[in-house]
Amino acid sequence: MADNFQFCTLPAGCVVHIGFPKAASTWLQEAVVANLPKVMPIGKPKTPNQEYADFFAKLCSVNELEFDPDAMRHEFVGLYQTHQASRPTADKTMVSMEYLSGDYFTGVDSKQLMDRVKLVFGNVKILIIIR
Repeated sequence: MADNFQFCTLPAGCVVHIGFPKAASTWLQEAVVANLPKVMPIGKPKTPNQEYADFFAKLCSVNELEFDPDAMRHEFVGLYQTHQASRPTADKTMVSMEYLSGDYFTGVDSKQLMDRVKLVFGNVKILIIIR
């Protein structure tokens, strides 16, 4: 994986919350991030539409041989641009899907998911909550 990717079409100030599950993630998503007017919340539990839910399902579970980071990045940027008007004051983006940290009992797919986060979102800040 090259470190010189340029992700200029992704939202500036993007933070990816990867989990852990069962560590107050829903509270963070619903009570905190959803009420910050300068943050565009994207992800679980509330998504602007089914297309986001489908995007995250593909990001987390599509077969490794079928995973296409360029197509995923393009899809995310398109979805983001379509729904950007819903939060016009936002200058930051919080992508939140606590299952991006992998299986919370075994961590089985953690590395694969982190590779996918890097390939799709680039050099973003990662937020992980430990309870």
